[in-house]
Amino acid sequence: MSEQNALQDLLVFAVKGVGYWADMAQNVNAANDEEIDKYLLEALAAIDKADVNTLSALASKAPALQKKAKELFEKQNGRAFSGFLPAAGKALQITEDRAEQVALGQQADKNSRVSSDIAAVRQEILQNLKKVAASGKATADVLAVVKQGLANAVNDKMEKEDYDAYVKVLAGIL
Repeated sequence: MSEQNALQDLLVFAVKGVGYWADMAQNVNAANDEEIDKYLLEALAAIDKADVNTLSALASKAPALQKKAKELFEKQNGRAFSGFLPAAGKALQITEDRAEQVALGQQADKNSRVSSDIAAVRQEILQNLKKVAASGKATADVLAVVKQGLANAVNDKMEKEDYDAYVKVLAGIL
């Protein structure tokens, strides 16, 4: 795997982690955070187009923003989350060291145990989220759908029909 591909995979994993907690915060009616929202759109738009320096820089920002989104959730929820956390929802440990980032990217999200059908629809969701991010349609409603999509991309409890319904919602934005 090339350095570019590993950093792309790491950024995808990191964005899912930030998006997961941003969606959790959104679900308990926490106020939107402009820095988190801007990051999600910027990172999604950059995944396929950015150079390794940009990918690395965006990945290194993810842990702090994931923590911020989690804190927004916990503050609004009144307590810490106590349920099952998907791998991307766990505290991200991404340093600014490029070699470490590449190694993490080579392992990112490789232990997923979902069916090939679910993996394919998750990939379709990610591709559509990248298109939405690049489109410049950054309304509050669109950001809510983006956050939900990132959270859905790590939700192992969803059925294929649930994913298909979400794909239709996302397609309505494009």
